[in-house]
Amino acid sequence: DVLDYRGEEAIVGKPCGTDIATGQITLPLILALRRVPSDCAETLLNGLLQPCVPAALRSEAIVLVRETGAIEEALERARQYQSQALAALEDAPEGEAKQCLHALVSQSVGRDC
Repeated sequence: DVLDYRGEEAIVGKPCGTDIATGQITLPLILALRRVPSDCAETLLNGLLQPCVPAALRSEAIVLVRETGAIEEALERARQYQSQALAALEDAPEGEAKQCLHALVSQSVGRDC
């Protein structure tokens, strides 16, 4: 989710704000909306939930997410879930499935952004 707010199109494979443009309200945006006055959050959210979100509104949401520290908080939550998942794998029987799951979880937060 963080990639949609600070990723580079060449790395991510899609332009910033694609999730917003398609009506996907992801964790970084939710966290950012919690950090602004409720009337501002409500106005922005109502605009973002429209079938066709104007580019200016998408840009406003991206700036909000970047400036409120929501990206860092979302990454911290992802790291916490990653640690929990790796800990849960400790008790799994050794084998290819465990190795694959471990690799998947280990790479899930480290993707360039």
